[in-house]
Formats: sequence, structure tokens, C-alpha cells
Amino acid sequence: HITQDKVETAVHTRLTRNRDITELWVFTRNRSGLFADLTKAISSCGASIVGARLHTGEEGQVFNVFYLQNSEKLAFGRQNQRALATLRTQAQKAALGDIGDMTIPKPLHSRRAVAIPVKQRVMFEQNESSDVTILEIEGRDRPGLLSDIASIFRDNDVEVLSAHIEVVGTRAIDAFYLFLPKGVNESTQNCALPKKTKKKLKEQINSLLSPKLSQAA
Repeated sequence: HITQDKVETAVHTRLTRNRDITELWVFTRNRSGLFADLTKAISSCGASIVGARLHTGEEGQVFNVFYLQNSEKLAFGRQNQRALATLRTQAQKAALGDIGDMTIPKPLHSRRAVAIPVKQRVMFEQNESSDVTILEIEGRDRPGLLSDIASIFRDNDVEVLSAHIEVVGTRAIDAFYLFLPKGVNESTQNCALPKKTKKKLKEQINSLLSPKLSQAA
């Protein structure tokens, strides 16, 4: 456990055997780029993110739960305590912003999986809130996909308030609640995404999900 700005950072893993899932819990101080850093750290360990829940508090704290498996669709590190220890260490470093030495291994593609058609969709939902934008994404899942999506958010100064991640077979189904933080585009408070930011996100994520890029990644 590490304390930063009065918010303690804690990382924990738990094996859920009946679902063959490893849960990674991260409680820390919220900051710009945190989601991108955590997803990169997880992918750098060789874990596949098959689900996630992200909750942001009002006092600067965030609680993330990631559901992880290995390449064989079994709980990540189920018989490898060293892999779990490395995962916790990398997640701790990422929570503190230290991702300099982390790289994502290239995936091994299954011809059978690639042959299964997966509908691609990037859509912004109508939302009554004036300070949050809802983005829904569907596409072919692959190792590092969530990290790449999170990097697009970070590069466009977009923050994630909440996220719901699910993988069904070869299909990733993600929903993100997004906002522009105070100070971006001269805004005086957190606000929903303007049309030009939505357009950029849609173009970049559609390109990311394109079959050619997915197979080359």
C-alpha cells in the first residue's frame, strides 16, 4: 500500500474459480491517463482483459476491477504465483504513473477466430447529462485492444468517468462514460465532449478496429 495525496494506493488479486477469472482490484487517486496506464500494465503482463468496472468517487479516488484470463481462456496466473506477483507490481507502478519499461507482447492470431465475422460499431449515445458523454464500442477483441482505446482517449485529453467492459467470444462490447476535464478547450469545469472531439474519437477508434489493423497488431 502506498499513500499519495492522502489517497492510499492498494492493489489486490483474487481468483474466482467457478468463472475461471482472476480479478485485479486497484484503488488509487484518480489522475489524467490513469486508465490508459493500468490497461497497458495489465497487457504488458500477457493478461487478457475480458471485463472491467471502473468507479470514480467525488473526492479524487478511483476503484477499478479488471477481470483477466490467459490466452487459453483460463484465469490468468491460476497456477503461477510469480505471474500474479508481477501483475500486482506492474499495476502498482502504473497507478503511480511509472510505465516507462512496459511493452505489450504481440498476439498470436488464431485463423479460426479471425474467420468469425464480428460487427464493428462505434456510437455515441444520447445522454441528458451536460457534463458526460456515453460512447459504445463493439469490435473484434484482441490482446491490448482496451489499452489502445484508452491511449486514444488520453491523446485526445478525454477522461474516463466510468467504464463497463465485456468480452463475448471474439467480440468486445465496451461502454465508456467520458468527459473533457476542466482547463481543456478553455473550459472552466468538466464538460461533455464537443462534436469535433467525438468525430476524432470515432475516426481513430474505427481505424483501430479495422480488420487489417487488428490482424497486423
